[in-house]
This record gives sequence, structure tokens and C-alpha cells, in this order.
Amino acid sequence: MVASFSPSKDYKTFFTAACQLLDKRADIIFLAIGARTDSKESKALIDEKYFKNFRLLGERSGVESYVNVMDVCVLSTFTEGISNSILEYMALDKPVVATEGGGTNEIVIDNKTGFLIPPSSPDELAGKLELLLDDADLRNKMGLEGKQRIMDEFSIRQMVNKYIDLYNKLNN
Repeated sequence: MVASFSPSKDYKTFFTAACQLLDKRADIIFLAIGARTDSKESKALIDEKYFKNFRLLGERSGVESYVNVMDVCVLSTFTEGISNSILEYMALDKPVVATEGGGTNEIVIDNKTGFLIPPSSPDELAGKLELLLDDADLRNKMGLEGKQRIMDEFSIRQMVNKYIDLYNKLNN
């Protein structure tokens, strides 16, 4: 998950889901990247017996290199606009599991580019993560669908074209 450790981000749900998966299997490393993800408050949300399976990296530059090594990308929040993290995940052809609501529903197509889950739903998050971790074909398919969606709907060229269309409509 790439997001600051802040009141609008739901790291508790992310960490709880992660620990649920780690109860079943030890072959997963969870990354948390963003301001304060390496804080004492963040660490307090993780059961000590699972610390070895977490990398709380704090604020980093070059986030794309970290996203490139991820199999599945998460954004668990209480509220969200158009998330740069989700756009970056999808541009790098990664499947997304994200909290529904706000701008996230405009980016992620549920069951096509990833999965949308209700807020504060660690069981559902864990289930969707496990599904994607166990199915490389589904991960790859969703990742490619997401990348295509970014190119079709959220590229600079598309944004410029949409502004031009809007400007022309307003002037007619």
C-alpha cells in the first residue's frame, strides 16, 4: 500500500487483513510506503509475531520501483478523491484492491481492473488479496486491463482532449 499514515487512510484494515493472511501462509511480504508508515503508531497496529513479514518504509522517492515488485496493490481508505497511488498502480499494470467510494469508483472497475471492497472490511480485503495471490492469470489479466484503462481514460492526451471538448461545448 502506498499512502501516508494519516486519518483518512485505513491502515488498520490493511494490517488486519495482512495478519489474517499470515495466519494461513508465511510466503507474503507486505509493504507500506508513505509518510509516517514507519511511525510508532503504525507499528502498534501490527501483531509482533508478524513483523518479519512487513516492510514499513516511510516516505520514499522512486515509488515506481517498489510498485514494480508488488504482485497486488492496495488502497484502504475512509475517503478518497482521484488517487495518484491507484493511477500509478494501474499504469504499472498491477491489479488493485481498494476501498469503494469517492474517486476510486471512477478509476477501478470492480472485477475487471481490480476489486472494490466496502470500507473497514479486513475479511473482504484478505479474501480478495488471497484470490489474486493464488491466481497469476487473474492478476495479469486485471493488471493489463488496468493499464489499458489508464491509457484510454486517464492519460495526459485524454485529459487534454476532454478539456478541449468541454471548452468547445461551453463556447457553442
